[in-house]
Amino acid sequence: MPAKGLTARRGYGWAHQQLRERVKRAVHASGVRCARCKLLIAPNQQWDLDHDDYDRSRYLGASHRLCNQRAKTGRIHPPAPALSFFNS
Repeated sequence: MPAKGLTARRGYGWAHQQLRERVKRAVHASGVRCARCKLLIAPNQQWDLDHDDYDRSRYLGASHRLCNQRAKTGRIHPPAPALSFFNS
């Protein structure tokens, strides 16, 4: 596994960085749905440029960071939202 730190050291070279920048503009314009859960990614939410689970040379698109992390651990579906009266 490549060392953490610079994106190039982790295997994300120039082409990945250029693609991420293009997707970033779309996310900040609030027009991108998560490749995993299909919900909109808010401009202030953390997100990843998500890879195909079986072929890291292919991209799925933008995913909520939590959705991407859950996919790595096999917990693909997010938990159901709490009922609103729990937030009172």
